[in-house]
Amino acid sequence: MKKMGIALMLVLCLAMQGFSSKGIVIFPSKQEAERIRKDTAKMREYIEGYLLCWLDGENIIEFKQLFELSDEAMQTMLMEIIRESSAIAGWTQHNPGGSNERTIDFANAYLREAIAWLGFCANTEGKKFLMDIITDGEKNNSYRSRAIGSYLYRANAQETQDALTRFFADDIKDVITPFSLYYTAMGAYDNAENDPQKRKAIIAELSKENNKKTFDEMDKRLAERNKRYAESPQRKATLERMKPPKKETP
Repeated sequence: MKKMGIALMLVLCLAMQGFSSKGIVIFPSKQEAERIRKDTAKMREYIEGYLLCWLDGENIIEFKQLFELSDEAMQTMLMEIIRESSAIAGWTQHNPGGSNERTIDFANAYLREAIAWLGFCANTEGKKFLMDIITDGEKNNSYRSRAIGSYLYRANAQETQDALTRFFADDIKDVITPFSLYYTAMGAYDNAENDPQKRKAIIAELSKENNKKTFDEMDKRLAERNKRYAESPQRKATLERMKPPKKETP
C-alpha cells in the first residue's frame, strides 16, 4: 500500500465529509478515470483510497460504474487488500497501545471496508469467502457482521432463504441480534428491486421470526415498502399467531 497516496486520499475524504452533514464524494473525471483504469496498480491504489472514505452503497455503485470495473476485477483487488490487511491486523479484536498501533488501525479499516465492498461484486467464490468469515467463530464479530450484510446483498433467492434460516438460528446470534438482522435483511430487500424472488424469500423468512417486539417494528416497515407483503396470507397468519391469548372471563 502506498502510504503517501493513501494519506492524501484520507485527508481529501475527511475534507469532503466536512462540507456537509451528508458528506460530498469527489470522483475523478471520466477522462481521468479511463486513464487510471488502464493502470492496474493505480486502480488498486484508488480503491484503497476510497475504502477510507466510508462510501455508502450508491457511491460505491457510482465508483464501480465510473471506472467500468467488472465484478471479477473489483473482487480480485478487494480480496488482495483483505489478504494483506488481515496479515497485518489479524482477524481478532485489536488491543490498542502497541508500537504498530496506527498501522494496525489502518489495516483494520481496510479489512472492514473491503468486506463491505464485496457486497457489490462478490461472485460464487466471493460469497463462499464471506460465508466462511461469518461462520468462523475465531474471527472478530465486527468482521463477521459486515460479511453478513455483504453476503445478503449478493445472494440469490435460494441463497438468501438458506442464509436467513441459518442466521436466525442460535449459532449466529452471538454475531448479530435478530433486530439488527432484520435491518440488514431489509437493506438487502431494498437492494433487490429487480429480483422479486429474492424479495419473496426475504419476506417469507422474516415472517417466521417469533420475537414479538422485533416483529412488530420490522413488520410495520416491510408493510410500508410492499403492498403485496402487507396483504399476503403469510403475514396475516403470522399476525394472528402473534396476538396475545384472550383472557378467560371468570
